Amino acid sequence: MTTTLAKPKAMDLTMPVGEHQDAIPSSRSLTLCLGKNNQLMYYLGELKNPVIAPAVTGFNKDGIRKVLLETGKSIHNKTGKSMIVLVKPSDHSVYNNLVNILDELTITDVSTYAIVDIDPHDTDMLKQKNIY
Repeated sequence: MTTTLAKPKAMDLTMPVGEHQDAIPSSRSLTLCLGKNNQLMYYLGELKNPVIAPAVTGFNKDGIRKVLLETGKSIHNKTGKSMIVLVKPSDHSVYNNLVNILDELTITDVSTYAIVDIDPHDTDMLKQKNIY
């Protein structure tokens, strides 16, 4: 009897070059905060003054995929530019959810995204939504 170990998988990742950082327009930035129980919170713009208020959804085609498609289309129709997504994993999210989000970004053709540290204001909002 023999067995085969899982083969490693690789993902292409583009990193910024240099130290020049442009400001991210809040009207085009969708923030995804990964929480517990396979749920996430999303909002468009800044948390203190959102264009789309913070809401909770799941990691499925009727959840975050629908949000990504509809929000991306809306931003493109208004600005002629693409959406920028900020992914913020919390201490209570699991690695698989981060992989799922990266898959959803690929499926929905989101080309500009970053994985960044979650800040205390986002953590407080996750607690209010009971997913932290």
